[in-house]
Amino acid sequence: DKMCTGCRGAMFYFLKVLDDQGKLDQIKDFTFVLGEQASLPEIDKEKTILVGVCTERYKGLGRYVPGCPPLSSTVITELLQTETKQIYASK
Repeated sequence: DKMCTGCRGAMFYFLKVLDDQGKLDQIKDFTFVLGEQASLPEIDKEKTILVGVCTERYKGLGRYVPGCPPLSSTVITELLQTETKQIYASK
């Protein structure tokens, strides 16, 4: 609700890439935090991905992915702890 269109688009693309690669089920236990938040709920630091510069202030409370907006491939790399191919065109 408080994320910009840049992060919204990056996350949409990130989810599309994972779905196209058959890896979408690997993120079902993760929490993604985007946009400006007043505070964060009690969450598992290893299963929390802080996306974009608006979440930088919470760096110690999860796995931080910088960028404004961040690249989808960077989010995937942080999430899966492995490099993945960026897909630039879809059907």
